Amino acid sequence: MIQIGKKELYIEDILVFLYFAIMYAHNAPYPRLFTICSIVIASGYFLSLVFSGSLIIDKEQYRVLGWYLFFAIYELIVSFVNNIYQTLLWNNVLQNILILFIMCCYVTSKEKFIRLLKVFAYSALYFGMAAWLTSPVSTWGTTEFAGITQSQRNTIAYVVGTGFVLFMFFWLEKKNKLHLVCAMLCALVTILTGSRKGIVQLLIPVFLYIALQEGVRKRFRAIAVVAVVGAFVVLIASNSTLFMDTYGTRFFEMFAEDTDDASVLAREGLAELGMRLFWLKPIFGYGLGASYQLTAQYGWGVVNYFHNNYVEMLTCGGIIGFVIYHISFLKSLSVSWRNRHDNNLAKLILTLIAVYFVLGVGQVTVYYATFYPILFFILKGRSYVTEMSTNGEYDEIEDYEY
Repeated sequence: MIQIGKKELYIEDILVFLYFAIMYAHNAPYPRLFTICSIVIASGYFLSLVFSGSLIIDKEQYRVLGWYLFFAIYELIVSFVNNIYQTLLWNNVLQNILILFIMCCYVTSKEKFIRLLKVFAYSALYFGMAAWLTSPVSTWGTTEFAGITQSQRNTIAYVVGTGFVLFMFFWLEKKNKLHLVCAMLCALVTILTGSRKGIVQLLIPVFLYIALQEGVRKRFRAIAVVAVVGAFVVLIASNSTLFMDTYGTRFFEMFAEDTDDASVLAREGLAELGMRLFWLKPIFGYGLGASYQLTAQYGWGVVNYFHNNYVEMLTCGGIIGFVIYHISFLKSLSVSWRNRHDNNLAKLILTLIAVYFVLGVGQVTVYYATFYPILFFILKGRSYVTEMSTNGEYDEIEDYEY
């Protein structure tokens, strides 16, 4: 542990922060660096378990890893039965296993779960700042917005937007102004990516955090504040050439019946193709990664997935794979919903689930490492939701500095 004034920094937290920072801010330019870090950190945890003599599979601690291993083994069997195996995709699966193992080893208590959320939030903020401060103004709102991170703008929007959700959670817990400032910075970067999904991702937590407020008075006050701020933002945005050129008609094209937006049309065509293929093998599917070959066979060129997580899951995993993958999310949803009253952690889990399921309509999350820390928060978080006291404070970590 490192003491800086009144602040205490744990070496393990610093390592995890650097791990997330490399995963997001530096993975695109240096992909091998992230793989090396994953192997080194996972090996370190494994060796520490071996030498401590505690290499025992704790059902609760490793529950998320067990869920994913079961799902991956099922998909691997289906892939071999159908003679479809994508090396690149299964390399991603191995990477996801290492990610989940690292986080399972880190989170040994409720306190450490909260610390992991905070570490990730600051890593997401770092990712956003690195992209924003190294991107020329001319790239703001375009596909070139990435700076030194070289990441795809939807990835930046998703990760940094998740940072916004987490910082808002910490602000609701402690009303620390620093967390509110960090949340606003994350929101700004998410907007500057020009990602339409990023805008949707920002709107979801705002709506849910208001809807889940306790008491009519708090809810009304929150609505009033958001209405005033929203009107101010809309006024500025509607008079901003940059904003209108970036979003404007592009945003509403997602909801138009007769759209001519190439991106929307391509996604609709791929989803239609995926559902046609699903009905040919509805029970078991074709195996994870089958979309890489299937889309090419039907003339989609470089496109190698269906751009819709539900279609991807139904086509590749069939009904069985789809259920195996989503059953844990439904359990987290159920537990969080039942314990949502005076429980900000439950509200956070509900918000992350809503973001995941809504954005899954327009992107594939099932085998990309980018999304697995967030999935871990959702699936592991339910273990601690019921441990919240009635006043929303954490029983065992009342003095923990957020």
